[in-house]
Amino acid sequence: MLFQFKINAQANPNAPCQPGQIGSGLSLPPITTPTIWNGSDMQIYNDVIIEPGASLTIQNITVFFTGRTRIIVKRGAKLVIDGAILTAVCDFVMWEGIEVWGNPSITHPTVSVLTATNYQPSLQENGLVIVKNSSEIQHAGNGIKTVKVLNFGTANQTRDLGYVNGIALVSDSKFYNNGCSMVMFGNYMDVVSNVSNTDFIVDQNFHDPNQVYGTGATPQVQIFMQKIKGFKVSNGSVFDNQIGIGGGGWCIQTYNSSFTIENGNNFYNWSDAIWSLISVPNPSIGQVFITGNTFENNFRSILLEGYDQDLMINDFNINISYNNIRLAQLQSNENYGIDLHGCANYNVENNFIDGGGDFTYGEGIVLIASQPSNICYVQKNRFGTNPPASYEVGIRTFSKNETTQLLCNFFYG
Repeated sequence: MLFQFKINAQANPNAPCQPGQIGSGLSLPPITTPTIWNGSDMQIYNDVIIEPGASLTIQNITVFFTGRTRIIVKRGAKLVIDGAILTAVCDFVMWEGIEVWGNPSITHPTVSVLTATNYQPSLQENGLVIVKNSSEIQHAGNGIKTVKVLNFGTANQTRDLGYVNGIALVSDSKFYNNGCSMVMFGNYMDVVSNVSNTDFIVDQNFHDPNQVYGTGATPQVQIFMQKIKGFKVSNGSVFDNQIGIGGGGWCIQTYNSSFTIENGNNFYNWSDAIWSLISVPNPSIGQVFITGNTFENNFRSILLEGYDQDLMINDFNINISYNNIRLAQLQSNENYGIDLHGCANYNVENNFIDGGGDFTYGEGIVLIASQPSNICYVQKNRFGTNPPASYEVGIRTFSKNETTQLLCNFFYG
């Protein structure tokens, strides 16, 4: 998943915001030493490249990027966005975003090491980007991606899997109207990348690059993961699709990954709030925790498919608990709260699932072909009816669910 544009515009220094033009700004050499940008806002025309052993800190300014431009954080390099806004130069363009190169053969240090003031990666270590203190990344094709991109801007654009696992630490900040906000590629190695208390917003001001790029693009996904182990979203992060269901793409989409989403995160108005698939069973993928969140007016709140690997631990593969889920006000039996498809060793506990209002049709929990390798529990969940009879089914099962235990669930109405 890389948000791609058809590149057909030509630079015009005199018309940075005219349809069909990219515009101009500062053309900078690669950054090779510790560098700080602050004081005055900037407009950037070319890629900003941070070389190994160097760092760039952007503090309390707005940096405007013309179309196609990127910040490239190479291995051994560091980028800190501290109270700054990174955005596109005008309504007709989207800049590319931040590309942070990883090294899949080197494990991630701890967060406390990475966030120490004087920390600098060694020359071959994973590149690092830190976003903090009310910073914003706006109107980017890919806000942050943790992989090197080859043949950028061509029909042969692809990712270099020898440069996955770049590190992204985001806190107390905001992603606004990006094609993809975070795109993460890994190799099943534990990551420390995480998001805390950060807003992901899409609305009607999403830049339509049709006049420049000819794509008619819309937002695709807020957080994408492939072969990522242990990514965390926590502490009241807000995912708000103000365009409305069907207009803002997925929220979190993962392939062959594990993650934790906990402690008061909020998901509003998505077609799919969390959509996660295991296509290649691998015991090293790790556990999934979705706990203590609010899901409201999403067509499908939580879908996990194929999580049937035996982790050989004294715990569940999947832990979904203490979430508040209110179904979308839609007349569709595909409107559901939690869907576990071909999963094993799960515990769905103490969730509250309610209808979305008048004329809501949907299903609270759907279980399809639970694998018989371990006991699975659906217990102590509460199913409301707001208003009464506002969804069709509390719990629906398909195919065999031989080891699934339904215990002490409560149905109102």
